[in-house]
Amino acid sequence: MSSQQTIEQFKSLRLTGMAEAFAHQLGNPAFIDIGFEQRVQMLVEAEWAKRDTQRYERLIKAGKLRVQAVPEDIV
Repeated sequence: MSSQQTIEQFKSLRLTGMAEAFAHQLGNPAFIDIGFEQRVQMLVEAEWAKRDTQRYERLIKAGKLRVQAVPEDIV
């Protein structure tokens, strides 16, 4: 199976964070020396982070806030 097929399978399983991280790992020679378990862990963390970000963005959108503010802006 080719790397592109693996990426497409990730996407078909709705694991777009893993697909993006896997493509990044393939294009970066720094990942060659990293072990299998650590690389898989990095893929899972990327998927988790993407889903968490999407959830946060979805909640912000559903809140229909008139002003976008961050806690640092509140004084």
